[in-house]
Amino acid sequence: MTEGNIFVLEEGQRKQVFKLGQKHKYAILKKMFEEPTIPTEVKLSTMNNIIGDDKSDIAENTKETCLALIPTAEGKAKVWEALIDPNSTESIYKRQAKMAGFYSWK
Repeated sequence: MTEGNIFVLEEGQRKQVFKLGQKHKYAILKKMFEEPTIPTEVKLSTMNNIIGDDKSDIAENTKETCLALIPTAEGKAKVWEALIDPNSTESIYKRQAKMAGFYSWK
């Protein structure tokens, strides 16, 4: 069970076992976007709550990966076009983030 960023052992027992950092949250967010049974609206809402106004490179790359993980034909086509665009001005890191999300087994 979690309370904010803290995992608790049992309900009512507030002993900190593990505290989630930003990288942990972003990794969990990517796994959530990979799951096809979770509605897209829930995924996007969760992403906005977790990433919020964070403009760091890791936040921006996580957002690109998550958006590329959405399993719709339109979304995949948009990501594919961005990846193969020879005139793209995106950084290699953003392109890698998109590639990481485009290629998902689920």
